[in-house]
Amino acid sequence: MDFMQLSLAELEELETHTGVPLGQLMSKFAAGDYSAKMLQGLTFIVNRRDDEQFTLDDAKDASFSDALAVLTGNDDDDDDLGKE
Repeated sequence: MDFMQLSLAELEELETHTGVPLGQLMSKFAAGDYSAKMLQGLTFIVNRRDDEQFTLDDAKDASFSDALAVLTGNDDDDDDLGKE
């Protein structure tokens, strides 16, 4: 995940959702120390860029595999991510 590609508003939203300051978030991601809230927040932010209707509940319904695809940039099958 390239945090440099996120807007300041998205970074603030991620901090708010996780309760973790940006510096700590970046360190945790670099170390592979992911939490479910971090994965949910990033899944929500990244997918909402392509689909304004994508909700946090959609991100919460995403599989662990789909969330990891967001982190790695390997999101070939995310057209209906988190949506049944």
